[in-house]
Amino acid sequence: MKTVLITGGAGFIGAHTVAFFLQKKWRVIVYDNFSSGQKSRLDLSHPHLKIVEGDLLDFPLLRETIAECDAVLHLAAIASVPVSLETPVHTLKTNLLGFVHILEAIRHAETPIRLVYASSAAVYGAASQLPCNDEAEMTDKVLSPYALEKLSNEAYADLYARTFQVKSLGLRYFNVYGPGQDPKSPYSGVISRFIEQYQRGGPVTVWGDGKQTRDFIFIKDVVAANLKAIASDYVGVLNIATGQAQTLNQVIDSLQSVGGKKVPVEYAAKRAGDIYQSYAVVNKAQKAIGFKAETSLLEGIRELMLSYADSFP
Repeated sequence: MKTVLITGGAGFIGAHTVAFFLQKKWRVIVYDNFSSGQKSRLDLSHPHLKIVEGDLLDFPLLRETIAECDAVLHLAAIASVPVSLETPVHTLKTNLLGFVHILEAIRHAETPIRLVYASSAAVYGAASQLPCNDEAEMTDKVLSPYALEKLSNEAYADLYARTFQVKSLGLRYFNVYGPGQDPKSPYSGVISRFIEQYQRGGPVTVWGDGKQTRDFIFIKDVVAANLKAIASDYVGVLNIATGQAQTLNQVIDSLQSVGGKKVPVEYAAKRAGDIYQSYAVVNKAQKAIGFKAETSLLEGIRELMLSYADSFP
């Protein structure tokens, strides 16, 4: 039985991925400091699940834990643009130094360890060239410390591949949504927040004019991409997205279509660090690891709304 270490395994993407790997007969080690992750998301009684409560900055513990594994899926991060703008030194330590610790632990391991890590669509910055192409040179300036940290992760991964033969694959997740995403969390996506506001009768608050676009990808598709990435030997970076641009106004229309009622919508000032237009080229992921997103926005919103149904009066 192969063993995968999933950092941030008690987070939104992490917990879904842990459950999927266990289902696929992997032994899973969750490495999490539980600053935002929740143990309640995990099946703690599962015989093939091990929990290590630790921080990415604790290099001795991290190195000891990684030594047990065949593969590492690095999801742990302070994954918030606003938080990174408020506390850039704090996020730098976790998001960049923590990643270098993982690279160093794998570099010094006695046997080769497959590394897949979460990057972000934020690395594309203002995205003057659309769609965002994972085969093009990065030319736009990033808009937040979080984006710069993720772009730096990719640069360090490339350096370690060329210099130390630590081969890795970075997954540039676009806007992930799905059941289990806490709409009150500062790390949550816009769709879960919209749904909470919608199911309370509104108003739904949009930061900006609502014409900004995103490439929304459902959690089940992201989890499938994670497994395909671990199982492959591809080295580099890949967009994990649908290839479809949706405006926030279209998302609200979809909510109202699925929910069967209209609620008020309020428009507020645009947030600092937010990208205006974003959607992805997805051909490379299909060729490299056989991944293609399968869930439409309407299907995903319907499933997410059903999962929240019992949470609202």
